Amino acid sequence: EPLWQELAATAVDRGSLWPSTMTVSQVPAWLAAHGVDERGTSAAAVVASQIEAERYSDRAGVIEPDSVLGLDQAMRRWALRAERRERFLKWWLPKSLIGSNRSPGR
Repeated sequence: EPLWQELAATAVDRGSLWPSTMTVSQVPAWLAAHGVDERGTSAAAVVASQIEAERYSDRAGVIEPDSVLGLDQAMRRWALRAERRERFLKWWLPKSLIGSNRSPGR
């Protein structure tokens, strides 16, 4: 759950949080449509699958460190696509830390 919240915060920082009506399993495709590369989308799919399992079943599991690393690297590459000034502002004043931020549907 904390990793999912960090993914949502990163999306907020990029100005692109997925709609609250979207299911967890739909988020990786949404990320792909909004500039996250294939490796990041795959990592997000692994995390989404685990989140759904934890939320909606009695099955508990562990997310592999490679998935966490892949997701982190994808989010960094996604952020680097922004214009330099925008990157600077998002780094020093992330939207997820100021004002009201929406949490993705839970």
